[in-house]
Amino acid sequence: MIAWAAIEAALVAWVVAQTGRPAIWANQTGPQPEMPYSTLQVAGVPTIADELRFHPAPEDADPRDVEMEARGEHQMTVAINFYSRQGETFDPTKTALHLAQKVRASLGLPSVLEDLRDVGLSFIDATPIQDLTFLQDESFIERRQMDVRFALASSISEIVEGIATVEVAMDEGGP
Repeated sequence: MIAWAAIEAALVAWVVAQTGRPAIWANQTGPQPEMPYSTLQVAGVPTIADELRFHPAPEDADPRDVEMEARGEHQMTVAINFYSRQGETFDPTKTALHLAQKVRASLGLPSVLEDLRDVGLSFIDATPIQDLTFLQDESFIERRQMDVRFALASSISEIVEGIATVEVAMDEGGP
């Protein structure tokens, strides 16, 4: 099984650690954090490969039984948006572009990759950072966006009752 709660917590912790600012899951109800902040959204988890495996049953099971394991390989795309209010600060370290660049660059750090692997995510690639700045009321909101792709695997298994006996009837001409 995929441990979604652990994956979501690790992704938020990664973005917060790199930006020093709040990160939330997109499309939530409630107030937004104070800018600058980031949002994360899982954009898709297509299955790349499915596989069935059969293993001997555990020692405490009937020796005729088998353990059937269903495994899946998936690619997860996480859309990350960074928001800041343009003109509100002259601190270049608090712009949405700067925050996005820090998060993207951190994907080259062994410690970050290890933390993500600990929850089953393997970094594949990230798209270039896009500028999606927009006008809200009378001020511009700087919005930068990138997609990050990760590989992950799922596995689930159960013990399947084996075949106790097989009887074959034969005639003179064959079975």
